[in-house]
Amino acid sequence: MGFNGIAKYYSNLSRFVFGSTLETAKVALFNKIPEHAKVLIIGGGSGVSLKHLLSANSSIEVDFVESSFEMIKLAKTEIGNDKRANFICKTIETFDGAGYDVIITEFFFDLFKKQKIENLVSTIALKLNINGCWIDTDFRITKLGYHGLVLKAMYMFFKIIAQIEVGKLVEFIPVMKEANFKLKKRIVFKRGLIASCLFVRS
Repeated sequence: MGFNGIAKYYSNLSRFVFGSTLETAKVALFNKIPEHAKVLIIGGGSGVSLKHLLSANSSIEVDFVESSFEMIKLAKTEIGNDKRANFICKTIETFDGAGYDVIITEFFFDLFKKQKIENLVSTIALKLNINGCWIDTDFRITKLGYHGLVLKAMYMFFKIIAQIEVGKLVEFIPVMKEANFKLKKRIVFKRGLIASCLFVRS
């Protein structure tokens, strides 16, 4: 699985399909991030939301963990010479950073099966301070039929282009509840197909 081959086309492709909704959703809860926070971004892609975060909060420090080196190149270009962001080209399982006030995951968990998601949540949770918060933005399952068609087409596309293994979306909020997180705030887009969720420890 990999996004190196499509990295430079990814933002334009997402805008073609969803307009500005994905980027709007990613930053919807950034106003909940406190000053002087130590932030971990996982799966930040081309760095558009990172640029927004750095512009909106002058005192934060960010570790940007992304497994695609092509995405990291784009993100570095996006923010220019801002030294508050530290780029790490690794999978989150091999990254040993910890002690974060805020963790941000962006369209990350939709790439995995349920067991893998549960394992990832357990791993990532260890990196979050006890009073920290976790912002997750991603696609969500709804009861609207055309949403199912959109998701099916999306998974077919990325299975071919990026060789992702999963073929359907997993309900993420129940996984977080099982990991002792509670949903504090949710902002939805496209009639619930996309949502940004703020979690804190139960």
